[in-house]
Amino acid sequence: MGSIPLGNLVLADEDDRIADIMRTNPPFVFTYSDRQKAAAILREQNLLAVPVVDKEKRLVGIITYDDVADIVEQETTEDVYRFGAVDGTERGYFASRIVNVVKRRVFWLFLLLLVNTITGSIIAGQHKLLGQVIIMAAFIPL
Repeated sequence: MGSIPLGNLVLADEDDRIADIMRTNPPFVFTYSDRQKAAAILREQNLLAVPVVDKEKRLVGIITYDDVADIVEQETTEDVYRFGAVDGTERGYFASRIVNVVKRRVFWLFLLLLVNTITGSIIAGQHKLLGQVIIMAAFIPL
């Protein structure tokens, strides 16, 4: 039905009704909601916890801000693995066998080898220009 911070409840006049001081329609997530949705609600609404409800909107638990920190860390780790062309492994990247890591990355390794070969050819073709204008060597990584 609503929520009320403990401080508001303690500091309220004894004649005040709960319905008058509570926050109606508080944010919540369903048990089947994506965990990133819970993280977004906590972050956007600046809450310490968000209720978790079932299909009938009965309270089954809460997700606290420290749970969200764990969620964000896991999501970030997955993103870093994906950007590095390494899918998250069950055992973790550093605990995986080198053969499995190479299998996952072999396409990207060969692609980078090809691109570096082309880049090297371009640089070799421009060696006279690089000799004349030394500052251009600073732009090679770009």
